[in-house]
Amino acid sequence: MKFLPDVNVIFPMLVSRHIHRTKAIEWFDTAKAEEVALCRIVRLGTLRLLCTSQIMGLDVLQPKEAFAAMESLEVDERIVLVHEPDDLDFPLKKFVTPRTASPNLWTDAYLAAFAYTAGLRLVSFDRGFSKFTGIDLQTLSA
Repeated sequence: MKFLPDVNVIFPMLVSRHIHRTKAIEWFDTAKAEEVALCRIVRLGTLRLLCTSQIMGLDVLQPKEAFAAMESLEVDERIVLVHEPDDLDFPLKKFVTPRTASPNLWTDAYLAAFAYTAGLRLVSFDRGFSKFTGIDLQTLSA
């Protein structure tokens, strides 16, 4: 089984004072070699948060430092960088069309469709992913 962690799992692993850091690392420590898939949108979301002063406060990183932080994680043998599956559009459309617009709809639906299409288990602290029926979801407790 391969896992697709949400930004809210990867980001805390890189921020020493994050409230979910311990739980995120505990989850990651259960993974074996090449079991944790990172896609571009999770990588970009994590980089964005690392460089956002409203979130990071005095610990805000510059882009070069944020890349270094991500790369320190990505060299771990448990991490695999994955590309978007070719047939992702159908499940993405299925996940968004019955819903009303909300701030996280598109990114959440994209991750759910990515996990569904690629046969990955989506891992998140966000219980809202349960609205996307048919996905393999592991919700971490805060």
